[in-house]
This record gives sequence, structure tokens and C-alpha cells, in this order.
Amino acid sequence: ANGMFGHENPRFCVDLSKLSQKPVEVLSKLSEYVKTYHAFPSLRFWVAEEGITRGIDAGGLTRDFITKLFQALSRKEDDERTLLPMKDQDALFLPTVDSRSSISVDSQVKHYELIGYLYAHALKSTDANKIKTGPLFHPAVFEMIHALSGDDISRIPPNLSKLEDVPQDIYEKQLKLYLKSRCPQYFPPDPLEADAAIVAFVTDGTITEQMKAIWPKDADDPEAVDVTKDEVMFSVGFDKAILPALIIGRSMKENGADWDAIRAKSPADLEDSIQGRLTKEGAIAAIVADTVNITDAKQRKKDFLIKYIEESTPEELEKLCYAACGSRVLPPLQISSSNAGPGFHTCFRSIDLPECANFEEFKALLSAAVDLAQAGDYSQG
Repeated sequence: ANGMFGHENPRFCVDLSKLSQKPVEVLSKLSEYVKTYHAFPSLRFWVAEEGITRGIDAGGLTRDFITKLFQALSRKEDDERTLLPMKDQDALFLPTVDSRSSISVDSQVKHYELIGYLYAHALKSTDANKIKTGPLFHPAVFEMIHALSGDDISRIPPNLSKLEDVPQDIYEKQLKLYLKSRCPQYFPPDPLEADAAIVAFVTDGTITEQMKAIWPKDADDPEAVDVTKDEVMFSVGFDKAILPALIIGRSMKENGADWDAIRAKSPADLEDSIQGRLTKEGAIAAIVADTVNITDAKQRKKDFLIKYIEESTPEELEKLCYAACGSRVLPPLQISSSNAGPGFHTCFRSIDLPECANFEEFKALLSAAVDLAQAGDYSQG
């Protein structure tokens, strides 16, 4: 990356043991780098305990780094809390700002700002150097980000850390969206009635019959009252979840994300553009699209690779893509002309494949190479 004055910025050294065990610390150092040099760094992987360099970046390590970073952020500590304060939601997470976390609120805000920067970086990445984070955050996060207009973002305060600093109209708009998406059981089943009930709850605190059924009054207590809006709001957890979405969205736009383009598409498109989704069909399409220098030998390799993908489990497919691309959600783009290997070139998202007499031999060789690559010892940059 080039610095502000035309000089080469220093490489960002990533200790792989810290990346897996202390991702929040790596996130903090990366944040300081970005603020200092106003650019995403070129990377060097190394293992401090062994003093060994594992790779210098030409594209593939960036994908590998972001994949490992976002995976590590979802790791749980011994007390079953995630490293950043996040709530489990359907095998994904809702990020929160929580004063009870071991990480200070100011640091949480800084980390979410950097995640917004990385999201903008992913959206601006080109096909040749495509970056996707892999699945971490729940679709509700992208729904909240997508709902923000350009005017909304201009009114989100810098360094937002307190709920009371959120403009009221933005708060109410986000809450209505969140309740409709995440809490349909609290409202009538008819869509039009549900919309009206959500508006009444948000503006006036009107409690629905569905809420009363979920939180019934004590029939033996003549002084018992219906559940209150505050009690419902505590249950849904919205007040802790809104801040990360606003912080990330503001940071994305501030760091060059094209907001008109984001708003022109759906929340699901935004999520896919950032986190990515891996399917066998997508992986096969990437292989089929490679039509450069097709020979009979290369076509046989393509056919074998397609069959390998078709027979793979989801986990095996993720491992193959990670070996070839440094990303578990991006498939390789091409098969190289080399007959050596199997070998992987993550920077170019390509695979070296040997000529094999049959599919069984091909599968055994490729599976062994893929397994070796998971440790980072086999991928070539």
C-alpha cells in the first residue's frame, strides 16, 4: 500500500497465534494502522514463538487474514461469552454494545468502526482481489444497516456509544424493522394488523394480546398488571443491538462505500456482497467459467474437480476454497497449466492439479493437499 507521501507503508505483521487466540488485540492494532496510514496494509504472517515467516501478501493473505479474523471473533471464552459482546442467533451473532463486557465501551465502538471499514473494503474489492468475510453476523444486522438513508447516516454522531445519542426517528425506524424481522410472535399473524400493532407499540407502548399470552399476569394476584413495554424491550435486546449497526453503517459510508448502490439492492444482496455464501453451484460455476487454454488434459482436470465438488460435504467444500483462495466462501477461479501438485495459489485463486489416471487417485491426492493447507503450510501466495 502506498502512503500519503508516496512512500511504501510498513507491512502489518500478524502473529498467527495471536490472531487465533487474541483477535480483539489484533483488531485494535489494525485499527491504529488504518488511522495512521489511511490504507489497508500489506500483510506478513509469522509465528512469533518459532520466529518463522509464513507468507508475505500479494492478495491471498488478505483474504486469509480476514477469514481467520472473523472466525476468531466468533470464538467463545471459557465463560461462553464471545470475545466481542455478541448474542447467539441461529448459529450467527448479533453484535452488541454492552457496558458489562470485559472490553470497554470505547474499545467496542472502535472495533465496530473498523469492521465497518473492512466491510467497505470488501464492497470495493474487485473480482481479481475479491474479499468476503465469511458468515458471522445475523441477517438482521444487514437489514438495519441497509435501512439507513444517507441523511440518517449524516446524523449519526461520531464515536456513538450511548443510546440516548441516537436520533429518535432513526431509533424508531430501526426498532420497527427489528420487531417485524426478529419478533413476529409478539404481534398479530395478519401482516397489516402486525404493522399497525408494531407502530402502536413503538409510539405508545401498546401491549398486544400475543405479548400478554407470552407474559401472562398472575391470576392469583388481584393487583397484577400486564407486561410493560420496558419488560418487552429488555427481552428483545434491541437497545444493545442497534448501536453496532449504526456504528458499522456510518463507518462504511465514511470509508467510501457507495450508499446509493447499497440502497438500490436488497439487504440480502448487501449481506452476500460482504459475508458471502458458498454453494456447490457457485463453486462449479467458477470452475466452468475458466475457459483459458483448454486442452484435453485440462478438461479432464476440470471434470475431476467438478466431480470432487459435487461429492463434497459443506465442510469439505469450505476447506477446498480456503486452500485455494484463503477464503471459505470464495471458490477458485481457474486451474493452472501446471501438472505438478496439487498446489494452491491463493493470490490468484488458482489450483495446480496433476494428471491422474482416474478420479479415485485424483480425489485422494487433492483431499490430502487440502487437509495440509488448513494449517497454512501448503498454500502458496
